[in-house]
Formats: sequence, structure tokens, C-alpha cells
Amino acid sequence: MKLLTPVAVILACCSALFTNAQDLKPAELVAMKKYKVARIDSLVQAKGFKKNRSTDEASFSINMYLYQGVEESTPVQRNLQVGWQKPIHELTLEYGLWSKTEATRFIDQLTRDGFKKVVRSMPVIGSTEKTQAVSYKKGLEEFSYNESDQSGATLYLFSISNEHFQP
Repeated sequence: MKLLTPVAVILACCSALFTNAQDLKPAELVAMKKYKVARIDSLVQAKGFKKNRSTDEASFSINMYLYQGVEESTPVQRNLQVGWQKPIHELTLEYGLWSKTEATRFIDQLTRDGFKKVVRSMPVIGSTEKTQAVSYKKGLEEFSYNESDQSGATLYLFSISNEHFQP
């Protein structure tokens, strides 16, 4: 009987990890920007993302990953684009969420992790108007944040890059 209790606890913990394993956390993206592209590929696919598209040219490489599923009876879609500009050694991770709720949860996680919201006003070229650029910054780490309309749906995009990427 004593053996069943630890096994049940382990199974419950593993089940909880795999239930929410399909989303990416800010800390995971910060860590991933230092990984080799093959390791990023392996980690993202282990989280349930499927490689959707891949382009590998002499000057750049782009891998697109997609997760689609149903969580708590709600359809969910997330995507990750991993772009590497080879001549300048810059790796960019763009994590796209299609749910305001998920975007809010990601922003809450950023703030819990110590990131501060930064809003910059920027002029619009050829106009007297200005636009705002939003990011979340902690020390040298910074996530750019953007919302855009994509065929009638809103994409909430979080981007982080490594300007000194070593493949």
C-alpha cells in the first residue's frame, strides 16, 4: 500500500505538467534564445508544437511551429517563429497567442518574473501622429509586445532576440 501512494503522487504531478506543457513561459523563451536551433526545435516539439514551415537560406533561417488544441473546451492556437539572421548572428523568437486571456496570462507571468512595462512614443513617418511601442524589460532582457489584426482575429505577439547568437 505504501508503494501505491508515491506512484500516485508522481503520476498526478506528471499529468499536471503535461496538461499545461503546450504553452511557453517567459523564462523558457529567455533561456531558449541562448540554445542552438536544433535544441530549440527539440524542446518546442516536446511541448506539442508541430513544425509548420521551415526555410533555410545562406543568410537566414526561419522555423515556424504551431500548436492547435482544445483546452477546457476552448479551441487554442499558439505559434512560435524562430528566425536566425546568420551574417549578423541574431536569433529572434516570436511567440504568438490568439487569445486575449492567454496574452493577459503571459503578461501577468512577465510582471511576476520582474519585467516592467515600458511604453515609448514613436513618430509615424510622413505624419505628425505618433504611435506607441510597448515592451517588457528586466535588466538586459526585453520582450517586445504587439497586437495586430490577422484576418479578423487579433494576434498577440511577444518577441525576444539574442544579438550575439552563437550557433
